[in-house]
Amino acid sequence: MEPIEKILKRPRAYNNVDGVGELSVGITLLAYALTLWVIADTPGSSIWHKGVWLVLVALVALTHYGSKAIKERITYPRTGYVEYSGKGRRAASVVAAVTAAACALGLFWAIRTHRDLSIPCSFAGLAIAAAYARGFAGTAGWKWIAFAALAGGSAAIGFLPAASMGALARESGAPGVVTAQATGACILSFLFCGAVFLVSGGVSMGMYLRRTEPRARDAA
Repeated sequence: MEPIEKILKRPRAYNNVDGVGELSVGITLLAYALTLWVIADTPGSSIWHKGVWLVLVALVALTHYGSKAIKERITYPRTGYVEYSGKGRRAASVVAAVTAAACALGLFWAIRTHRDLSIPCSFAGLAIAAAYARGFAGTAGWKWIAFAALAGGSAAIGFLPAASMGALARESGAPGVVTAQATGACILSFLFCGAVFLVSGGVSMGMYLRRTEPRARDAA
């Protein structure tokens, strides 16, 4: 009999068998980095400053529908379509919604009480690394190398000189809440983590395409 833990990991492994999940996260992180950089680098009256959110929404939408297209045209013809119990998906949705609400409330409270969020923002990449470990690293042994890179690089970014990070963000920040150093650290963290996710997803996709072949169509 297979261990229960292995059975429970099957849906997660199948969902990212082609690396699309990592590629999607990588593109999204790079889009966040671009958004922060444009906001920090352009004046508030600039059309780029005001319109960058539309670019972000467009990139996120492109990632979502592009992922579905890859699944339908590449993944399903090779490994088939598997639909797991809706109970698991509902539970995951509830956990995600509760987590998002808690984070939003925490951020709102921190801003209202003028808490300094510079240190947590400087080490934002560590949270992303933890998410990678939870969602992707367990699906293949070599992905723990990517996790180590994410964790080590993210920790190093948190200790970079404040002047360098402030310069990256053009000394733009929210005094008393997020310093220019933390803003720059977030930009660099999203860039770095996004790049690692893209490399990991690209390797996964390459390995998947090499070891699978499209299923022959049934004869008419």
